[in-house]
Amino acid sequence: MTENQKKMFLSSNLKLIRTEAEMIQERFAEMLKTSRDNISNYEIGRALPPVDFLVRVSEHFQISIDDLINTDLQNVSEGIRKNNYNIRVNKRSYISKVEMLQKENLLLQRHLDDNNKMYNTLKEMYEDLKKNL
Repeated sequence: MTENQKKMFLSSNLKLIRTEAEMIQERFAEMLKTSRDNISNYEIGRALPPVDFLVRVSEHFQISIDDLINTDLQNVSEGIRKNNYNIRVNKRSYISKVEMLQKENLLLQRHLDDNNKMYNTLKEMYEDLKKNL
């Protein structure tokens, strides 16, 4: 396989992974700690990503660096792509879990505030009782 083929596979595979995950370049860049311009350059083959970027892609999307560079994922059947590479992100599930955690956090904060108020009230009552005895 030639270097040009590897570069072409890597470019198209990065774009495929991003689009399969239903992400815009800005979000993809943010998640992988780079700039949107870098993502654009990697996807069109204008620049090669650094190794640490490939490691982050590999870890996040559970795909080997070897497959990123040497495999044309466009030609891999859709079923294998979904099962082996975990590319598609279940956004609704993720968003609902985040919203649920935010609501739970708000409830816990309210309980904490209520408990602090109750503690302060009881403390004041105790101090008043001590003075009156």
